[in-house]
Amino acid sequence: MELFDRNVCNVPLTQCGFIDMFAREAFTSWTQFSNMPILLTQLEKNYERWRQQTADWDPSKNAHLSDEGYSRNS
Repeated sequence: MELFDRNVCNVPLTQCGFIDMFAREAFTSWTQFSNMPILLTQLEKNYERWRQQTADWDPSKNAHLSDEGYSRNS
């Protein structure tokens, strides 16, 4: 599954998905509770930064994510 394959995963798209599925709702609740709208503002800035990177993501940028000596057969 591409989402879990560190060699081909589109990291920015994964980050946007995480924000969409989990973080935005949590940050919205926390912002209401804490009366700190800057939390949600910063989350949206981060989301936009990641979204802008999704189209031109090069999987070769994932090289630093691979563990040396890791083998799929292990």
